[in-house]
Amino acid sequence: MDEGNIISVPVFLIMTVVIIIGYLLVNYIVNKKWGYTEKREKELENTDETDFMKKL
Repeated sequence: MDEGNIISVPVFLIMTVVIIIGYLLVNYIVNKKWGYTEKREKELENTDETDFMKKL
């Protein structure tokens, strides 16, 4: 039997680049929406635990 590669090198490289770009894009969007900012820190300092439990 002639054993060959399951996936070619160029296809593997393209898939790797697409996965990395996708990860970076999603990471940027998530950090923009829910990430740490000074404004968010001030909101958390001003909010006590009872207000937090009411939101849940």
